[in-house]
Amino acid sequence: EVLPSPFNQVRFTRFSLGSGLPQLGPVEVMRHSESHMQIEIDLRYFSNVDITLHAGTGGISFGVRQLALSGRLCLALKPLFCRWPLVGGVHVFFASQPHVELKYSGLAE
Repeated sequence: EVLPSPFNQVRFTRFSLGSGLPQLGPVEVMRHSESHMQIEIDLRYFSNVDITLHAGTGGISFGVRQLALSGRLCLALKPLFCRWPLVGGVHVFFASQPHVELKYSGLAE
C-alpha cells in the first residue's frame, strides 16, 4: 500500500548474485572507547549476475547482468560487554558513497 500502484506488481523472477566472491582487505580495527569498536574493511565485488524483475503490466521485464561494487565497509560494534552477548548491536555502513556499476538486461539495456 505504500508504493504507487504501478509498482505494486513488480516482482523478482530471477535473482542470483553469480559465482563472484568478494575481495576483502585490508582490515583495520579501531577501539573508540571501552564500549565502542569499529572494524573497517575494503570491499571489492565483481560478478556476472542474473537479476530480473517483471513489472506485471504488458509483460515488461528488466534486469541486471553484471554488478561491480567497491568501497570501505564499516562495522560499528556497540555497546561492548564483558560477557555474552559480547556486542549489543552492529551498525553496518560505508565510510563514503561506494562505487557501484551495473550492466542492465532486458528493457533497461
